[in-house]
Amino acid sequence: MKLFRCVIVRDPMEKIVREIFAHELPILQAMHGESAVVIEEEIEASLDRDPSSEYQRLEGLYGLHPEAGVPWVQVVYGLEMEGRLAKAMGGRSVSSGAVPDEMDYESFTAVELRALLDERGVEVPSRASKGELVALAKATA
Repeated sequence: MKLFRCVIVRDPMEKIVREIFAHELPILQAMHGESAVVIEEEIEASLDRDPSSEYQRLEGLYGLHPEAGVPWVQVVYGLEMEGRLAKAMGGRSVSSGAVPDEMDYESFTAVELRALLDERGVEVPSRASKGELVALAKATA
């Protein structure tokens, strides 16, 4: 897993030096702007993290987007169950060791599918069946 030493330039007088994993870079860039996060060097790291635990760590570390009211990690990578963070971490998922090219939406509960579709901004009929939710999820992937 790649580790970087970066500088976050909040203003000309405030510069923060942090060591971050490669998958944290897009979160910091979303929070502060792409040009405000400057990578100084790459550091070799042999740390292996579970994507689910890492998602939770990032939720706590970076907090909520002030306008959207959802965690910054969700703004950048979507819901944890979508597997985008796992893919950014090197394609490893907790269960299988790899992130599938296509999500197995059939394994989601109706509640999870509704949350996923809501995150994507898809209007879902209140009486939609699980099969309809799966079809919508596939169509909007």
